[in-house]
Amino acid sequence: MNLTPTYGNFVLRGTVVGLADKKAFTEGQTENGKWKRAQFGIKMSENSIVYVELFGSKTSRVKLFKSGTKTDESLTVEWDDLYNSKYNNYRYANQVKINIGLGNISDDLSVIAWDAIEYFEQQLKDGLTVLVKGSLQISEYKGNFQEQFVIRELYTLEKFTYENNHPEAFFSQEIVYVDAVLLNENEGYMLNTRIINRNSNDYDVVPFNFYIYNKDVYEYFKNNVTKGSTLRVHGNILNYVPLKIIDGHKIICGSVVKGLEVTGGNVASINLNRYDLDELVSSNIKGSPFEEDTNINEWGF
Repeated sequence: MNLTPTYGNFVLRGTVVGLADKKAFTEGQTENGKWKRAQFGIKMSENSIVYVELFGSKTSRVKLFKSGTKTDESLTVEWDDLYNSKYNNYRYANQVKINIGLGNISDDLSVIAWDAIEYFEQQLKDGLTVLVKGSLQISEYKGNFQEQFVIRELYTLEKFTYENNHPEAFFSQEIVYVDAVLLNENEGYMLNTRIINRNSNDYDVVPFNFYIYNKDVYEYFKNNVTKGSTLRVHGNILNYVPLKIIDGHKIICGSVVKGLEVTGGNVASINLNRYDLDELVSSNIKGSPFEEDTNINEWGF
């Protein structure tokens, strides 16, 4: 079966938290070279935080790819020669764009992940307001399903307060549709999907469930999308604790709500009956990332 991986992305706006934690910046050594990892939170409201991360490694040589082409044209350079101006027409894997100085767009830096992490260590501070964009990676580990928010862009913004602000935490993800089902009364709906991830030259097929709280969106899936179809959906990243105000005090009134809420999708992206779910098993992945269309209706489809 000819398969294509399903890609996702995210955008967050909030303040940086958690840099004092000993897990915020870690590093180590493998036989292939040194590595660094950054992990910290983005607080979007008084009770909502999403954790983002970035992994980078340092090796003696780096592979660069020709920019602006669809070919695999590439070359390998020494680490110390990575930013030489003669390679301006090339890009490196996991390139990260950053601007932490509230400068204009000409001050943006495009650096390899290792250097971005070092820059975060030196320049980021708890309380800074930032805009973060990146790659949403949905995977399975030891039977547990997890979402990872991998930084690809980070910019500092003017400050804002949490009062009267709805959390700005959004995602977009291509899915293989399985079914949409009603949960218990007043609990909304569950969107059952498959996510296809690259894994070396093979792929992993991950079963993953999204939430739906809008009946119109649920009915669109039930009435218009068939099993095995692919489409791009979008919505809200949920990671908050419910709060109530009692006698003027904010009180936690429930357990953490965590997941991805689908609020719509791209109708032009629908590819009906693309896969036979019974045959969605190990194979080599071929193809390219999903191309998004902007022709949408009132629910984002």
